Amino acid sequence: MAFDISGVEPGSDIETLFRTVGFVVVQWGCAEQTLDMIVSMIYHRYNTHSLPKKRPSFLTHKTKFLRKCFNEYPEIQLFSTTSVDRIPDLTHDRCSIDPSWRL
Repeated sequence: MAFDISGVEPGSDIETLFRTVGFVVVQWGCAEQTLDMIVSMIYHRYNTHSLPKKRPSFLTHKTKFLRKCFNEYPEIQLFSTTSVDRIPDLTHDRCSIDPSWRL
């Protein structure tokens, strides 16, 4: 798919940067939206006293919430090996400091 970015010379380094960043943003958005839907479904299905009063909205809170739910509710523990183990430690410190960190 080809399209021009206004004010950016085709084939330039900045065009490559913009396209790459745009791709990452779109992929991240899709991944986080999927995570939001999973959190929402679990939150509304298992709305008990042990869960927070509000559904988690920040990424680190969502991952902690999911780990807790997969450990606490036997009905969804089956999915923990394919879900929780794939949720990386997405803290700011880990992403910015550890050069070996990968999704």
